[in-house]
Amino acid sequence: MGKCYICRGEAEINLRHMNNPNLLHIKCARCGVYDIAEIAATQLQTALGGEGSQQRANASGYIWENQGLFIGSNDEVWLAKLPTPSFQSRIEKLMVCIERASDSFADNVVVHVDHWLGRTWCKGRSEILYMLTSLKETNRLSGRGGSGLEQTVQITPQGLAFLEDIRRRTPRSQQVFVAMWFHPCMTSVYEKHVAPAIRSAGYDPKRIDKKEHFGKIDDEIIGEIRRSRFIVADFTGHRGGVYYEAGFAHGLGIPVIFSCRKKELHRLHFDVRQYVTIDWETPEDLGSRLKNRVVGAIGWGPLSAEVDRKGT
Repeated sequence: MGKCYICRGEAEINLRHMNNPNLLHIKCARCGVYDIAEIAATQLQTALGGEGSQQRANASGYIWENQGLFIGSNDEVWLAKLPTPSFQSRIEKLMVCIERASDSFADNVVVHVDHWLGRTWCKGRSEILYMLTSLKETNRLSGRGGSGLEQTVQITPQGLAFLEDIRRRTPRSQQVFVAMWFHPCMTSVYEKHVAPAIRSAGYDPKRIDKKEHFGKIDDEIIGEIRRSRFIVADFTGHRGGVYYEAGFAHGLGIPVIFSCRKKELHRLHFDVRQYVTIDWETPEDLGSRLKNRVVGAIGWGPLSAEVDRKGT
């Protein structure tokens, strides 16, 4: 037993391969299961901040949602800059976890507060207890337990309707909304590099100018973003619409992957500069790095072929 390199809670630490003592296999009640290179484990101690930091909570939540993740020597950068999901997004994550922990909709579920912090991207007990209280007050959960570390809850009919709404919006969507400049110079960038990169990672790219629409275009954009698993926002050209669409998705708790041509990176708005951005020089560079970022940050999509899962 030792300390988890992400959340700093107790964890089981083993060598992943007997012939590679620098690769560690971690089993943590909060974060789940992941592999980590020894050098990355050292780097993360500084990159994620002190115990109880939001950066550690975000990394723990991400790893819980991507079990079996390998963390290499360069991954501490994006892990330390994962955006914090909105309160609404975390409420939804908690409800989905409760549903998955029950065999039927009428079951009682015991929420082990400390173990469920990773599932809800929470820094500490008070946050998850607050969410449980909120769900009870809105009649989505019923049950007993005040401030104890084991809360017994049951999903109510209103809670089941809430879960159905979550599934309608972004269940395991294979769609990816692409926000980028509609200039002719970017057409081949999208068609030959961005879209193929997204498809090779197992997702279906959707750009609004490539879809027939009969209503107000803003309504179409909002609808497509809501239906997407995540969005790719390329800020080359620095169009206001791209900033708006990335911000709208972020507010919904939908992951955003940022990119921008390197020579224009200095023009990024300061609100965006805090996020890890693919600073590409050539379209080929963008395509290659975009696929790697999608697989690393989101995971393989439902359309991915077995050959892609093997890394080819």
